[in-house]
Amino acid sequence: MFFPSSKIIIQHPSNTNKILLVKRHVNGAFYYEPAGGKVEIDFEKRAAESLEDCAIREAQEELGLTVSINEYLGSYYFFWTIAPNK
Repeated sequence: MFFPSSKIIIQHPSNTNKILLVKRHVNGAFYYEPAGGKVEIDFEKRAAESLEDCAIREAQEELGLTVSINEYLGSYYFFWTIAPNK
């Protein structure tokens, strides 16, 4: 099964020349990436959150920020493969 994911580019609130990134530690190295993650899906209801709602939720979870989306920049395809909860 494949699931979409969403990322959000967040402009720094006090310096518009900067963006906010999440610092990740993976296999002994540090990486920086925009906040984001997998779209939440309710298999029983056969419903999923929108990509926009996913990006807003991930910004809250990963950065502790309440954000709104002002502009759509673009898309790319990258799908996660996971087994649904039974």
